[in-house]
Amino acid sequence: PNTWSMWKFYEKRNQYLTVASGSVEFSCKEKLDGKKKIIILCSSGQPFALHIPKRHYYRFKCISKDKALIVNIIDEVIK
Repeated sequence: PNTWSMWKFYEKRNQYLTVASGSVEFSCKEKLDGKKKIIILCSSGQPFALHIPKRHYYRFKCISKDKALIVNIIDEVIK
């Protein structure tokens, strides 16, 4: 909780992220030195999904008191 992940970047992978438990703050941007967008997802209430397009940077941190669980659905076959 309350620790940012490193910036993540995927050249060929679109991602759909949602939070199954807890609350998570996501930071997204198109370029590493570009303007960032902050999105907060939490498991309580209406379920939402966040689309991260390929060639975009993102990172996240848990903002709930307990650990959070992120569900990541990708459009790439991993071998």
